[in-house]
Amino acid sequence: MKTFEETFTTIICHSTRLALNLSCNEYCIADLIYWRSGEGKEWTSISRQEIAVMMGLSKQSVISILEKLEAADIIQKNSEKQLRLTVKWTLHERYADEPLPFNLNINILPKVWHPLKELEIIDPGL
Repeated sequence: MKTFEETFTTIICHSTRLALNLSCNEYCIADLIYWRSGEGKEWTSISRQEIAVMMGLSKQSVISILEKLEAADIIQKNSEKQLRLTVKWTLHERYADEPLPFNLNINILPKVWHPLKELEIIDPGL
């Protein structure tokens, strides 16, 4: 039987990736944390080295990406260095192709430049 690490795949939702201003590697690492943390419900103790091996990146690259994800409030790290995703990731993943069904403090979400047009988070004013 194959392990999680052998079968893990990521389908990138580019509207979420762009809205959160993430590179493909950053998105894939956030997605890996999502699945390793029981769909965001638990903390995961996956090591930086494990992430590096699974992603084909250096450990230092993974550390830099994790620092960016934490600074952007996409992941949280506890005192034991365990990781989990924040509600910011969850909301974008759930409502990737539709406006959020409630008011959200738009100031906490980034405005994203796209080569074809300027994208903004939509506030449906509900």
